[in-house]
Amino acid sequence: MNYDWFILTDDEMLLFGAQALADSMLIGRTITITIKRVTLIELMRIDANYKRSRKKSVAIVPDDMYEALNIFSGMETIKLVSSKMSLLSYYALINDAILLKDSAKEGDKMRTFFLTAKERRYCYMLYNGVPSKKIALYFQCNNKNISYLKRKIMSKWNCKNKIDFYKIINYFYH
Repeated sequence: MNYDWFILTDDEMLLFGAQALADSMLIGRTITITIKRVTLIELMRIDANYKRSRKKSVAIVPDDMYEALNIFSGMETIKLVSSKMSLLSYYALINDAILLKDSAKEGDKMRTFFLTAKERRYCYMLYNGVPSKKIALYFQCNNKNISYLKRKIMSKWNCKNKIDFYKIINYFYH
């Protein structure tokens, strides 16, 4: 099985170091990870293609861009990770790729808990005090769609009421 991972920086040391570490950890396995340098626009196109083919991938992004990209890029099939992640975190990512076949059924159950990019942006805007009407303008929809989005997130997180919902948002962004 071959995976393409992406890197969004010109740092040669990071590119070759990540590739060497992946290669050394996957010796004797049928899995290969190829790390490719891409631009942000290319990464967004790849994400759109991966949505159609139901593939998953990882992108290593510069630390100063990580937070903004994680919230506003809309990536759903490509997991964004900071370029300053620890070796232990990188090792865990590679182990996830190795165990991907075994955990596919479990991943379907867990996927219902995680938020889409749109849901994450909504929560971030709520945390920053943006009113629902402005959020609706931002997403180019009406208030009913925004309330549906809120109910959908609340059901994913098993919130009993709005207070629980806002507590969780405050916990994540505080």
